[in-house]
Amino acid sequence: MFISEKLVYLELQKTGSKQIRHLLSQCVPGEQKGKHVRLTEHPSNRLIVGSIRNPWAWYVSLWAFGCMGRGHLRRRLVERSSSWMESFINLVVPAAQEGSIAQHSLLKSMRPKRISHDLWAETYTDPTDTAAFKKWLCLMHDPERAGELSPGYGQSALHHGVGFFTYRYLRLYARDLSPLSTDHGLQDWQQVRDFDTQQNILDYVIRMESLEQDLVRALELAGYDISVAQRDELFSSSGAKRNRTGHYPISSYYDAETIAWVRSRERLIIEKYGYSYDDL
Repeated sequence: MFISEKLVYLELQKTGSKQIRHLLSQCVPGEQKGKHVRLTEHPSNRLIVGSIRNPWAWYVSLWAFGCMGRGHLRRRLVERSSSWMESFINLVVPAAQEGSIAQHSLLKSMRPKRISHDLWAETYTDPTDTAAFKKWLCLMHDPERAGELSPGYGQSALHHGVGFFTYRYLRLYARDLSPLSTDHGLQDWQQVRDFDTQQNILDYVIRMESLEQDLVRALELAGYDISVAQRDELFSSSGAKRNRTGHYPISSYYDAETIAWVRSRERLIIEKYGYSYDDL
């Protein structure tokens, strides 16, 4: 997270967080504490800011990033040597942070989840291979494989009907994680929506699709005076929107079936932020 005197930015993976962090550091004094980590305390004197992205574009970006041999998720799914340590970190660190419920989940989950490394590796091929993307997306939306993506996701009742991005979103931006940590927690869409309404800690959200404009607005809401020169610098730094993974246009990867998968499982993000596949 990036922390300044008046603002805290929480970094959700693949939502322009690297670019936002860089631009923030150019505009205001601050410090970086970890990357995709949660707030342990909730300061009342700072604006808490997050970021979000159209889920259909988000999935293509995450997969294409993995096709380049990069990313925590790709390493977990493909590289056998790292799987035990990744599982240990993913279980022990949340347990230490979240208290007795997570510790109980830890004890139940010490048996390592077997990851089908070869199956996942077959999907991380060429970022222009649309068939490989569909196979990958099918695996991503298979509830039986949720524990392969993340032990916490596999333990949570969310994995039955809620997508991986919504799980990450809730886990990073919610005040109380206990309903996410058990297999008898949030059971249906209404409960998920109510949980987000009650527990979301964000004061403002930067959309990747309007990154520079929203970042300026976040700084202004936090109480910073942004000069004309700073605005010009921000709007000339639109590198986050460049396609650095070499994938095709987003629409090339989807058909009616896969569009529906994302719409159903990432419903919270899509409806809350007004996203549409037609906007791509």
